[in-house]
Formats: sequence, C-alpha cells, structure tokens
Amino acid sequence: MENTKKKRYVLVSKTVLVERELWTRVRVAAAIEGETISGLVEKALCQYLERQAEKYGP
Repeated sequence: MENTKKKRYVLVSKTVLVERELWTRVRVAAAIEGETISGLVEKALCQYLERQAEKYGP
C-alpha cells in the first residue's frame, strides 16, 4: 500500500527546501544548542565535509 500523503516542505533559503518535520527538528536543535539556525547548519555542513575528507582523503 503506497503512502499517498503529500509531504509538506518549507523554504529555508532561496535554494533549499526541507520537509516540515525536519525543519522542526532543526529549529529545536538550534534552540537547545543556543545557536542560530544558519550557525547550526554551518556546523553540520563542516562536520559532514570533515567526515567525507577522512573517508576519501584530501
């Protein structure tokens, strides 16, 4: 049985759409960390890129 429920997306920036549930998690995480949303996204992106560099080398 297929899930026919439409996912709701919100605009985070001019180029990024995320599912509403994920957006809620991002807002909550930013509040817990005492960080702005853009700061939290920047940290996550840096961590991701560091892991990729470790995985694939320089």
